[in-house]
Amino acid sequence: MASLDPQLRTLLASLRRRVRQYILADSLMAMVAVVLAAFWIGLAIDFLPVRMGGTEMPRSARVALLMVVLGMLLVVALRLLLGRLRKPLPDDSLALLVERHHPALDGRLVTAVQLSRPDRSGDACAPALLRRVHAEAASAVGEVDWRRIFRWRPLARKTGLVIPMLLALVALAVISPGAAARATGRLLLLTDSPWPRKAELVMVGIELPTISADEGDETPPRLIEFVERRLRLPRGSSGALRIAARSDGRIVPDLCTVYYTGDDGTRGQANMRRVGRVTDGLQSFVLDGPPLTGLSESLTISVRGLDARLDSYRIEAVEPPAITQLTIATVDPPYLHDTDSVPPQRVIEYQSGLRVREGSQVLLTGRSSRPLSDVDLRVTRGGNVEPVKATISEDGSEFFLTLNGLREGATIVAVPRDRSGISAQLPYRYYLGVVVDERPEIEMRLRGIGSAVTAAARIPVEGRVSDDYGIDRAGIDVAVALPAATTDATLEESPAIDAVKSTTRAEIDADREGRFELAIDLRELAASQAFAVPQPGGAVNLIGEVSDRYDLDGRHESRSE
Repeated sequence: MASLDPQLRTLLASLRRRVRQYILADSLMAMVAVVLAAFWIGLAIDFLPVRMGGTEMPRSARVALLMVVLGMLLVVALRLLLGRLRKPLPDDSLALLVERHHPALDGRLVTAVQLSRPDRSGDACAPALLRRVHAEAASAVGEVDWRRIFRWRPLARKTGLVIPMLLALVALAVISPGAAARATGRLLLLTDSPWPRKAELVMVGIELPTISADEGDETPPRLIEFVERRLRLPRGSSGALRIAARSDGRIVPDLCTVYYTGDDGTRGQANMRRVGRVTDGLQSFVLDGPPLTGLSESLTISVRGLDARLDSYRIEAVEPPAITQLTIATVDPPYLHDTDSVPPQRVIEYQSGLRVREGSQVLLTGRSSRPLSDVDLRVTRGGNVEPVKATISEDGSEFFLTLNGLREGATIVAVPRDRSGISAQLPYRYYLGVVVDERPEIEMRLRGIGSAVTAAARIPVEGRVSDDYGIDRAGIDVAVALPAATTDATLEESPAIDAVKSTTRAEIDADREGRFELAIDLRELAASQAFAVPQPGGAVNLIGEVSDRYDLDGRHESRSE
């Protein structure tokens, strides 16, 4: 079998090389088109919303876009490039391709190639005829036009798509290299730096009124700042959102708008008002109305001013700490119990109208719904406001306050604050009344006799003593008033008797109901030599005295008529 003519072998090898070059160029153009199209589409999605007051693509969206582009490049590389390059290009197929676009060859090239295959056998042909076919095919090699063999339209379409996008990219890099670098960095996930804007907004935070136990306290509101775009506010609070717009080299917006979405599905917007003038290069804006007034649900807010935007700030509404229970433990003062005994203690849950005994030691135990860090406490007694310090339990679930010697009604105002700094939005008020210890009372009267007696009379007396907590001592003072004409003579006869001090005391022994009876024998008293003998025209005064054990500011004593 004759070998293939060298000219024909060169033709087929050149065609094989050109086919592979065409495949490579077509695949590379497709890949470049995918990359450039993805760049411009990504740039439009990322940048154009910024020009319209929106925000850039989030990182997750850019990651998705990059994954799509890489997937498309992988498909192009596998199917258009590697898939076609791995396909065999036999000589007879290449010869058929040439003859399809050059009819003048009239099958000579295919015949020469097929009859010259070394693995071909069983053909009956004259060698002279084969040589003639080779010669005629070789003579026509110079007439082969490569441009007629390949389809240039697909490659031209890809080139027509790539060239404008490539020129636009070059122009962007020349005119604004910073924008080109930022776009490339953002789309390749090399940076998350936002696009520069005409306006620039700065999130300041939310001002929350300070809830104090002292009504006269004018503590300024405290500023709560966002941490990683999140903050927590007590449910029911009314805060004021504050932002600032930079004026140095920026345009200050005339209006800033807050867009909010509640967890309950509520959506809305509210305009912020401009506050004051530009100070230190910043213009302040504030929102002190809905949805932050009486906050009930968690919110996600965004603020827009011109082309600047503060996006996806989260406000979480949490339950503030609450005093769920207040227990009052009282210890009676010493005057209400024996000094040798253990003072009684009473424990009761607080209720409206609760009163304690005067002088009692009071221990208040409050239980909170959340672990506490502090409790702002004020106690008002007698018109005076006293700041007091509570003791917090180790786990923060309870606080303790001791009031020693409570003498008058007290108003306790408490504002609990949990460990995250959130306080109750309304003070808790408790009033403790005091049962004031009353003075004891004594009533007595003569029994069975009139008001005129002799010097040797026996005077029967009966009566009743009473006190709210019990009598300590009770008695009757007996005093003699001598007539004016006999006073001096009596004193000379009995020097031991002093008319001024001529008194004695009869102790009262009352029963459980406070009733008593006793008889005062004037003759026995006169026999004691320390008591003046009543004289005609004189008088005997009987005065009852009673006292209890009250000792907070002196003693409680009462005298009868």
